[in-house]
Amino acid sequence: MVYYNDEMPNIKRHRILFAISIILMMLLRHNGKFVVYITGFVVCLRQIMQCRKGFKKNCKLLMLWFFPIVITIIILSAINNIYDVKEVKGEQIRESFSVLFQQTARDIKENGEDITDEETD
Repeated sequence: MVYYNDEMPNIKRHRILFAISIILMMLLRHNGKFVVYITGFVVCLRQIMQCRKGFKKNCKLLMLWFFPIVITIIILSAINNIYDVKEVKGEQIRESFSVLFQQTARDIKENGEDITDEETD
C-alpha cells in the first residue's frame, strides 16, 4: 500500500480492497503468505520506528495486516480439516524450483545450438 505524505488512507473502501487482496494472495498462491509476512513486517516496523503517529494510527495499520492473515488461517485450517489434507514437505522445494527448470528446458529446446559449453556447466 502506497502512502502519500506518510498518511494512511482514510477511505474505508481502500482498506477493504487491500484486506481482500491480502486474503486472495494467501489463498490462491502457495508462496503468497511469505510475501504478505515479509511485507507486513517491514511496513509495521517502519511505522513503529516513526513513532510520530499516535497509537491509534499504529493499531489501525497492524489490524489492516493481521486481520486478513487471521481470516486466511481460519479458512485454510477449516478447508484442511474438512477435506483431511496432509502437507507434503518435499513438494515445497520442488515447487520453488519448477519455474526455473521449465524456463531452462524451454531455452535449451528453442536455442540449444546457441548455448555454449560454459553455460551448460
